[in-house]
Amino acid sequence: KNVGPIHLVDKFDETVTKSTSHFHKEKSKKVENLTAESTCDNLPSPLQSQSLPQPQRNVGSKPNHLKDLPKRTQKLLNNAGTSRYSYRHSPDGVDENLLIFFHGAGDTHIPFDNLGRKMELPQTAILSLSASMTISRNGDHEYSTTTGNHSSRSKSSSFVELPFGLGYTWFEEMDYESTGTTLGSDHPRRLKSLGNALEAINLLICSLAWKCREDDVATQHGENNEDIAKSDDLWIPERIFLFGFSAGACLAMEMCRMWSFKRRMPLGGAICISGGIKTRDLPLTAKENYVSSDERQKQHPLTDVLIIAGSNDVEYPPNEAMESRKFYSSSNVKVHVQKGKGHEMIKSRVEMQVIMEFLSKRLARRMVSMEGLKGCV
Repeated sequence: KNVGPIHLVDKFDETVTKSTSHFHKEKSKKVENLTAESTCDNLPSPLQSQSLPQPQRNVGSKPNHLKDLPKRTQKLLNNAGTSRYSYRHSPDGVDENLLIFFHGAGDTHIPFDNLGRKMELPQTAILSLSASMTISRNGDHEYSTTTGNHSSRSKSSSFVELPFGLGYTWFEEMDYESTGTTLGSDHPRRLKSLGNALEAINLLICSLAWKCREDDVATQHGENNEDIAKSDDLWIPERIFLFGFSAGACLAMEMCRMWSFKRRMPLGGAICISGGIKTRDLPLTAKENYVSSDERQKQHPLTDVLIIAGSNDVEYPPNEAMESRKFYSSSNVKVHVQKGKGHEMIKSRVEMQVIMEFLSKRLARRMVSMEGLKGCV
């Protein structure tokens, strides 16, 4: 059962965020007003004065409706440490859905974890990821976050460390090593870096998803399909949602496209703020074993995507948002252009309302009170 739109929209009538996080194009400048951290804590939200503790657990037991991160996901993240990602249970104690956040260049996962907490979505756990993390595939191979001349670059560097201590991002959008200029959408370095990031995030999301067809995840951790299907700590794909800003938005939307090309059940939905896919085709490193576009759309429905663009955004203007829609699938993408908005996170009631309406039509609601009754499954 889906969550009613009136419930969500009314509840978050005043919830706005002025967060923004993008990397300045001049290498000599430090990041100014980029992170969402300073603003997410000041949201004029009705939830602001409330503490949102994690659901209470009995010592030695776990409530039936809470899900820990699956063991295979924890193994992938075993080198990341909790300082580079955060996971929180739904405040109502039912983790039926999962919302995954991807920050913009130079930011961290922390402000997005704060945003997810303040949204207080019903029956929705929150996983906020940082591009500073290292995803460990097994004992001797890693997807590393570093770039440049670091030795880990030979181990399929997935994410990128920005110069001058400006933080991390998901893939290369600029020539960070020499000229400082923006790479074209189809530049080989951008596509290779983006492809590597997609492979790493694909592995991570697949470790969270029930019956995901990714042999790597199961075989690396000694699991078989029967074991995976019986796990209580997995989500079916249509209960997994993505939320990204800027570079994180591009990564989220590309992930949805890659997910469909791999012939999987669609994810629940993706929300892309000031960003989206910029090429007609997937990055070269993420094109193995794909079917044709026509066959894909017939047999494997795409994940629904919401793009929020700004009328004054010069980095991802409305015309590029419409291009993203065309490259993906016009029938599966809704584009909302916010008047007066630049390249920044959501900051108005209207934007938040659009987001909540999108989620309200897709979030699942588990009827916990009816479980166990005769005739109910």
